Amino acid sequence: MSDAPRPGVRELILASAGSGKTFRISSRIIGLLAAGEPPSSVFASTFTRKAAGEILDRVLLRIADGALSPAKATELAATALDGVAIPEGVDPDPDFWRGVLRDTVRELHRIDIGTLDSFFVRVVRGFANELGLVPGWTLADERATELLRADALARLFSSRDPAALVETLRAVQREEVRRSVHASVAKEIDAVLRVRHDLAPDGPEAPGFDAMARALGPVPEDLVDRCRALADAFDRAEAPLTKSGTPRKHWVDSLAAVAEGLRTRSWKALTGKGPGLKLIQADEDAADLEFASAPIEGDLRDLYESALELARLDLGRALAARGRALGRLAEIYDEAWTLGVRASGLLRFEDVTLLAAGHGAPPPADGAAADPVVGRDDLFYRLGSPSRHVLLDEFQDTSLLQWSALVPVLDRLTGTDGTLSVVADPKQSIYGWRGAEPAVVSDAGSRYPLREDRLSRSWRSSPVVLDAVNRVFASIPTSSVFADDDGARTTASAWVSAFDPHTAAHQDRPGRVRLVVGPPLEGKPSRTSQPAFYRDAAARVRDLHDAHPTRSIGVLMRTNDNVARMIWELGRLGVPASEEGGTRLVDAAPVVSLLALLRLADHPGDTLARYHVARTPVGARLGFTDEEDEGGALRLSRLVRRRLMEDGYGPLLAEWAEAIRPDSDARESARTERLVELGYRFDRGLRGPALRVREFVKIAEKERAESPGADRVRVMTVHGSKGLEFDVVVLPELHAEMTRGARTGPIARRAGGTGPVTHVFPRMSKELVQLFGHVDELREGREQEAASALRDALGTLYV
Repeated sequence: MSDAPRPGVRELILASAGSGKTFRISSRIIGLLAAGEPPSSVFASTFTRKAAGEILDRVLLRIADGALSPAKATELAATALDGVAIPEGVDPDPDFWRGVLRDTVRELHRIDIGTLDSFFVRVVRGFANELGLVPGWTLADERATELLRADALARLFSSRDPAALVETLRAVQREEVRRSVHASVAKEIDAVLRVRHDLAPDGPEAPGFDAMARALGPVPEDLVDRCRALADAFDRAEAPLTKSGTPRKHWVDSLAAVAEGLRTRSWKALTGKGPGLKLIQADEDAADLEFASAPIEGDLRDLYESALELARLDLGRALAARGRALGRLAEIYDEAWTLGVRASGLLRFEDVTLLAAGHGAPPPADGAAADPVVGRDDLFYRLGSPSRHVLLDEFQDTSLLQWSALVPVLDRLTGTDGTLSVVADPKQSIYGWRGAEPAVVSDAGSRYPLREDRLSRSWRSSPVVLDAVNRVFASIPTSSVFADDDGARTTASAWVSAFDPHTAAHQDRPGRVRLVVGPPLEGKPSRTSQPAFYRDAAARVRDLHDAHPTRSIGVLMRTNDNVARMIWELGRLGVPASEEGGTRLVDAAPVVSLLALLRLADHPGDTLARYHVARTPVGARLGFTDEEDEGGALRLSRLVRRRLMEDGYGPLLAEWAEAIRPDSDARESARTERLVELGYRFDRGLRGPALRVREFVKIAEKERAESPGADRVRVMTVHGSKGLEFDVVVLPELHAEMTRGARTGPIARRAGGTGPVTHVFPRMSKELVQLFGHVDELREGREQEAASALRDALGTLYV
């Protein structure tokens, strides 16, 4: 018999991919039910609703199998009842399991298997009055969230603290002017708020957004005079000579540029290139530095180091002001968002978790700090279920915020005979961009404490595949990818130290791993504009599709944009492919044409929309076939807006869809019908007439629809593939950089790496972080951030 479930067990199960964690969790639950524990006493959570449904299905099916077959009854007893106390003299035969099944089904509605998000929703519903929420509050969909964000931003832009807004715009724009200022500001503020919610109490050890100012101290009053005097010194400096006795041109240019930068206090020529950058990147007191084939030494080195010191003072002052402004802005925006949420009764999942953890709740009347509702004695009474057996699956995807809200709940199990079973695989943590922190796994294991058990035998993969996985990850710490980055190498080594070599449960299962070098890349490897590369990848998928007509094929891409690109390339080759979770409605030409008509109604001067309508059957049906006809475009715009006011989106889209049906194939007609359904849903959700259609178009562009029949070729992101199984898997983008993309929000330094945020610094380049290398907390924050990104990338590669 296996080490099976019983009340009072405390365990941390580290389960590698395909090692049977769902089987293990279902065994835990079955054992509790067989021991007579009521279904209402079991609380199990996992990352998605689909996974939660799979766990419940597995529990019921396994018990049902035991109820129908003596052999299955014996097998189920062996895997689920070891150490479980059942009545003396009772034989776990089919009759026994029929009784367990009957009792479970009778109270099936009381067994709590879901997601952490759903659990926190129930908690907040149970304490809605104490949390100051309006009756009947609900979860905000994407459209409602955008409206709430727009309202909060409007309150922010009209605030009485223009300095905070100006500094935020500077932080968002970062040396370049962008058109989508609103979206950029919203994204930046969301990142700042996540940091603010994790702030430690202010104090000498936790300066928060004031960290840069406290680290630098006062700026000398004669800074401008010192910059001018040093600029004169740069003018007088002589550049190193070539062998022929002429001044080296790169040195001459650098000296002149830095002199000008000193006078204007523009530091790019100093910190972004030349000897200044060399000194920034060098270790402290490093010798033998060169620039343009000449040593950086003597008086010239002293000049550049003096300039760097002035740059630290001047840039530090600006960054300190920006940090303080971001703190004020976060406070203003948080208040505006909270007001909007409470007035509308619409909450995001993040808001729900914050409220459960004690953030944003109205303070008690006596002015004391509010306790999180998850720690109250009447928590499970309010929830209607005395949960005393907690099983947490996919725990590596838990965020620090969720962990802080879970701790009071789990602490209640201390000193009881309740069950705490945590199942995780830190190697599969790939949601760092959404706040997941795999370090909470070890935090949970040490806090309670939990007995550790490792599962590394795979029931899913062949020995050939697992051998390839073992070889790849065993060599990662010595990979040339990390040759010039000691910090990344250290992180990779720590990640691999927890990697147990995988073994196959089925040694005779066939498999194949093949690495193919594609055509030469154009430009940087991480760029998406690689037509020859993606055409080649699509051709190889087509060959696999034709050679294995009964096999499912999963194509895993790095980004959603590349998913669409691959589906298009496969379509060109005649390979039916769809996106996992459904393809976007806009992959059908009639849908795109109808949305173009709506954009024309919103803005008659949109020349692209006019061209699209005029050159498609939509325009022919409505009598608009000349994109240059401005008067016709204006009349059509007025007609559409009037019809939308009179009839709504659903009926009008249905009329148009019927009109163009003869010009559409079956698949396009199905997509158009989904657009019509979306229109009716949008009409029901409106709180007033929609004079502008931009909101509907945005929603429609993101709407997905499943294919009527599942295509054998499914294209998805790596994140979307987690937990799925395919006969053949193709990875076309192994060449891409492991970590890429511009980060948003401030740089945050956490106590101990996973504790509360103690120091917050404005976002700055790697070179500026190096310039302020004497600020230990800034360096630590950047290192923590880089390590987290690399762990996430390694997890993505593993998945």
